Amino acid sequence: MLFDPKPKNSRSDLFDREEKISELKESIPRLSLTLLLSVRRADEISALKNALNELGTPTSILQI
Repeated sequence: MLFDPKPKNSRSDLFDREEKISELKESIPRLSLTLLLSVRRADEISALKNALNELGTPTSILQI
């Protein structure tokens, strides 16, 4: 399937998002507010979920 509307839980399911995940992992712990902006359908939630998983932060706080 080329398009799946559900967020991806594994970094291997994402394409070309390594830099975005690394940026999120740097900014989330040190900033009180992090904005994630991108064009539509660019897997923003998937990148955020992966970054939070790798940081050990529960993703149940996300309201999707």
